[in-house]
Formats: sequence, C-alpha cells, structure tokens
Amino acid sequence: MLQQSHRGARMRWHYTRHRKMSPLAMAIVGFIVGALLLTGGIFMGTRGSHLDSMAASGQRVQGKVIGEREEKHTSRRRGRTRTSYDYYITVQFQHPDGRNITEEHEVASSVHSRYAQASAMNPVSTTVVVDPASPDEWMVEEQLQNQRSSANVMMWILPLIGLLFFGMGAFGTVQHIRKKNAPPQMADAYPPYPQQGGPVPYGQPQQYPQQPGQPQRYPQQPGQQPLGGNDNVIYDANRDT
Repeated sequence: MLQQSHRGARMRWHYTRHRKMSPLAMAIVGFIVGALLLTGGIFMGTRGSHLDSMAASGQRVQGKVIGEREEKHTSRRRGRTRTSYDYYITVQFQHPDGRNITEEHEVASSVHSRYAQASAMNPVSTTVVVDPASPDEWMVEEQLQNQRSSANVMMWILPLIGLLFFGMGAFGTVQHIRKKNAPPQMADAYPPYPQQGGPVPYGQPQQYPQQPGQPQRYPQQPGQQPLGGNDNVIYDANRDT
C-alpha cells in the first residue's frame, strides 16, 4: 500500500514537472518578463550615463583605506546550502568642502582584494572620486570603474534578453489565437458512449461514435438482458420504414 502511494506521488510529480505551459500563460509570462528586462536595461543605461559623467567631471582627492571586512551569508534551499559574501572597506579622506570623512562602503570582491591587508595600523592609499552634482556621493576610483563596466554591459544584455521574451510572448499569443479559432476535434464533437465521456460499464466493449451510413448501435445498459445472446443489440432504423 505504501509502495503504491509512493508510486502515485512520483507519477503526479513527473506529470507536473513535464506539463507544458499553455499558449496563453506563455504569452503573459513572455510580455511581463520582457517588459521588466527592458525597464532594467533602461535603468542601467541611465545609471551608466551618470557614472560616466561622474568619472569625467568628478573631483578627485587622496584618501586611505583603514579597514576592511567581509560578511558571510548562508541560506538553505531545496536541501542545498548556499554561501555568499559581502565586502566592505572603510575609507578616510578630506572632502573638497573641508569635512573629514570616515565611512564604510560596500565594494565588489575584486576591489576588496586590492585592500585585503588594509588596517588602521597599515592604511592603503586610494583615490576618492566625489560627484560634483551630489557632493555626498563618492566612490573609490576602482569601484567607480567596476560599476561603469557592469552598467555598460547590462545596458545591452538586459534588453536583448527582454526581446527574446517578447518573442516568446508573441509566439504564445499566435498559438492561443490559433487554438481558440481551430475547429472542434472529433473527440470533442462526439464524446464516447455511454455517459458523455464517462466510464464504460463492466463487461461491455468500448463504443465509438456512429459513422454515417452504418446501423445505429445502442450499448447494453446495466441490468438489461442481452437479446439473441449478443452483448450489443444492433438496430437498423431503416427497416421500420
């Protein structure tokens, strides 16, 4: 009994896993994901333009990195443990307006590796770029270049992937329209006897729709005795006329 239960569960899982997406669902998913990716591409393009302007006209001052650290994050999903890291550096510099700034910023792993040995007793010199349009926004030179490269790449990749999803949405729309306007199939127009698609009574052969020009067949109903020793009674309506 337990083995049959496990077998049924596996069959249901197999069917759910390999069930095809309907054309309408494909169209909806394609258009929504495509729109999100296109919006992300526009955002990354705007972000890249801002970073390019900051790199071109930003004020550069000398500073030093006096600390670094990394945070480890562990998550468990579907029985698997995943580990990720966040990297931070502490930067100290004098702002162009005269303020002394000491702040911790999150950076990419490649930037963090350059300052992996930085400490208050062993500071590492760096260049800080201050945004002239927003004086409170600043980055170390390496982080600025890293973000510029990422933004310029994602500005093109996201819209291209979005176009593929738009194509999937268009394909799903066409398939949905074709399926909606398609003529009914024989199985839909003539459901199997005797109960409009229901089960066939035990002991009787499967009945099929009557074809034009053939004698009309009536399946034996439960509790009825067969006539003439046959399980199925063939009645020709043309003989009564």
